[in-house]
Amino acid sequence: MNMKKYISALTISACLAAPLAVNAATPQTTANTPAAKGISSQTNTTGIVFGAISPTASPATNKAVREESNKLAANSTTTVVPVAHPYFIGDQVAVTPIALQGAYVNVTYPDVRAFTPKHQNAINTVIVNYISGLINQLNTTNATASDRSNLYVMYNVSQDDKGIFTLTLYSYVIQDKAATPVVSQKTFIFNIKNCTYTEQ
Repeated sequence: MNMKKYISALTISACLAAPLAVNAATPQTTANTPAAKGISSQTNTTGIVFGAISPTASPATNKAVREESNKLAANSTTTVVPVAHPYFIGDQVAVTPIALQGAYVNVTYPDVRAFTPKHQNAINTVIVNYISGLINQLNTTNATASDRSNLYVMYNVSQDDKGIFTLTLYSYVIQDKAATPVVSQKTFIFNIKNCTYTEQ
């Protein structure tokens, strides 16, 4: 066995096994969890909604959310284990899912690990800021609406061995008494080494 490759593989495994510090109540600009009152991290990171998304959602709304979550989860790549050499030279990242749930919110989004903390923080900050914006917009809407809205988010990732990491976030907003959602998606294309990105 090539000892250098073996040591690299062990090091990546150790990095991926390290526990994440998740605290949904504390705002952190470079942390991997958005600050949001009443929302907590969850162990179900599949993106599949099993129960009711909110205490006031109608059966039709809950059914629509469950069906959409099943469809998106079946067609999404949410976990990425990088190849050793591209990871250590900054051309690939590792990805694991984080799930947040609360009243009217069911969000699954990626936590990105890069060999260089600067690159890791830059990517995670973009992701967390976007997710925080969706949750804040939902809270603003629900503060005055009689028919509450519910937010479901799922994602898909891909990367090559040349430093390009692509993330697509799917957001699904549906009112308590509705059966038809508003579906949108946002794509971020990151250049890992340059700490730059474009969005679509």
